[in-house]
Amino acid sequence: MTIARKHTRPLSVDGVQYRWMLKETDYGAWFELLLVVEAEECRNGEQLVAHIEALHRRENDAVTPGVVAELIRVARKSGWDPTRPGSRPVCDDLFLQLVRSRALLG
Repeated sequence: MTIARKHTRPLSVDGVQYRWMLKETDYGAWFELLLVVEAEECRNGEQLVAHIEALHRRENDAVTPGVVAELIRVARKSGWDPTRPGSRPVCDDLFLQLVRSRALLG
């Protein structure tokens, strides 16, 4: 299943074109984040999925293209293949760590 193109952003990482979508769900004082990444050339391949639950979300958490690019690089090194059809690997812990490390730098 592909993500709707109008809700995605393009990103080039190491010469490969990707599209990514960030969805923020508002529960009043709490916000959840859901990130979905797919390769542009193989939109029916594996999607990379990452989620930050409302319980773990902080006010200064920001998802930048740099965070998404780093998540893609680490996921690729860990075996994610966006050209292979199949399940969606979940990288919640890694995503949270990358967002936090960027928040500390910024």
